[in-house]
Amino acid sequence: MERINLSVERSFSEVITATFNFLKQEIRPFLAGFAVLVLPIIVLIVLAFNGVLTSSLFLSEEEMMVNPALIASMYMNMMWVGLLSGLLSFWSELFVLAYLRVYRNHYLAGNQEMITLKEVWQMMLDKLLMFWGWSIIFGLIIFVGLMFCIIPGIYFGIALIFGTYYVVMKDVSVGDAFSASWNLIKGNWWMTFGLVVVLGLLIAVVSFIFELPSFILGVGTGISGELPNTYLLIAVVLFAYIGKFLLNMVLYLGLGMQFFSLREREEHTTLLGKIENMG
Repeated sequence: MERINLSVERSFSEVITATFNFLKQEIRPFLAGFAVLVLPIIVLIVLAFNGVLTSSLFLSEEEMMVNPALIASMYMNMMWVGLLSGLLSFWSELFVLAYLRVYRNHYLAGNQEMITLKEVWQMMLDKLLMFWGWSIIFGLIIFVGLMFCIIPGIYFGIALIFGTYYVVMKDVSVGDAFSASWNLIKGNWWMTFGLVVVLGLLIAVVSFIFELPSFILGVGTGISGELPNTYLLIAVVLFAYIGKFLLNMVLYLGLGMQFFSLREREEHTTLLGKIENMG
């Protein structure tokens, strides 16, 4: 199947369509990369989360009070869940952007071979420090904006949302990524915000499918009064986490399509290339 040209100016609906066309085309290598490079962190989170649930559901208050080590263990597991969840959000976004960069490299080189884990992994390692630096600064800006007032946090979040894409896709420095994203979003803030909202709503609806087993398990536990099987509990939590982060990746891909669309609207690289070839 011929690769999709990412650098095409697209309308709002075309960006969404291109996102799902990309997923349809790349579903096998993309899921393989997810399973090897992202899923292990999800498993670690679920195991730590299971420790929290085990302490809160399967142990009585008397047991917890008699053995303070159990309380300490529960809080330690809660800390690991928080830390690993933050790492997973960072790592899953880096995976998606690295995959897009490799895909783009294949397209420009006319390479029709399937994208390999080695290529994506190497790209992730190459961009890790720059991506990490940008993510920390971006996170601090959003945090401060939300602390003072929600609206500035949302505004700066959208205005700087493409900084990560510049860092990974265009080898831009962390400092230059701020101005590059700010300039790219001018006149396109509402369209980008709308894209985030629409994809977010789609993700929220579909995510119910992944959360349904844990919901049913919770209702069943409430009705019967019997605690669920530990392995079943781990399975439904793992299923929910996998669904959540797979769906989050759809948002990163959609923003990637928007990034390349706005870049093409600004630079007309594909059009100029066609004119040059005709000449």
